[in-house]
Amino acid sequence: MEIRLRPLTVSDADPMSEMSARAFDSQNVAKLVKEHIELSLTEPRPSFGSDKPALVRVEYFAIEDPADGIALGMIGLYSMEWTNREIAYLGWFFVDPNTHGKGIGRSAVEAISAMARGLGKTSIRVEVDAADPDAIGFYEKCGFVRETVVKSYFYEDVDMQLMRLIL
Repeated sequence: MEIRLRPLTVSDADPMSEMSARAFDSQNVAKLVKEHIELSLTEPRPSFGSDKPALVRVEYFAIEDPADGIALGMIGLYSMEWTNREIAYLGWFFVDPNTHGKGIGRSAVEAISAMARGLGKTSIRVEVDAADPDAIGFYEKCGFVRETVVKSYFYEDVDMQLMRLIL
């Protein structure tokens, strides 16, 4: 499916928070998504197009249907400027569960990968709940490979599967 990425605005915080609650089946995640959106827009870090120095660059995007502008999900792109600048990270990536299976997620990964490649990144990493075979399978279908598992990363008993896509 054809999609477009649009930088988020403050008015996206509530709808994206609500969508993330459905996507992750978690009000805690919804609260975090809203906080991250609001913080990134009220206390912005320099974006990828900026020449300002920064330790971390973060940009969040709405995944939209270009025909009607309806938001279908959200995706974030991070870069840790103090470490390997050639690696980008996905963050807060989800698609409205009502639209799963239509290629929206794959199209969003392809769009954000092209953006990262244009910024000189050579790979994208993503952190996935190691006990979520659907998410791991999705990323593998998009070309990501498993790297390592970090024990008790998200919470005490929730391990993280690190995955990487070579651009």
